[in-house]
Amino acid sequence: MSEQSKPAGPAGWLADPTGRHQHRYWNGTDWTDDVADQGATSVDPFNPPPKPAPNPAPTPPPEPPAAAAPASPEPALVPPTPTVSPVVTTKPLAKNEQPSSGGGIVALGVAFVVIVLALVVALVVLFSR
Repeated sequence: MSEQSKPAGPAGWLADPTGRHQHRYWNGTDWTDDVADQGATSVDPFNPPPKPAPNPAPTPPPEPPAAAAPASPEPALVPPTPTVSPVVTTKPLAKNEQPSSGGGIVALGVAFVVIVLALVVALVVLFSR
């Protein structure tokens, strides 16, 4: 335990050096397991803050890459990775039926805009009389 975590002075409730509680009891020689927060006491084993680790040795610079192998006359051909889009349907598709592309959402949005515009026109006509 470092000398910094051992205060000089009589026994009493002091700021918890671990920072986990508001106060910890100093018995005049050592910190105890008795702690207090907002006036309520409890027990928490005293584990002093860890000592700072010494500075590690600097890491050596990376080794230069090995001499590159001569390039092959033709690059290796890598087959393309197939991509699969998930399709969620509520019924099986017929052989000649294509999955929906989300056009229903666009139509719903257009219908909403048309209804709003019709209501605005109706209100303008109604209040312009």
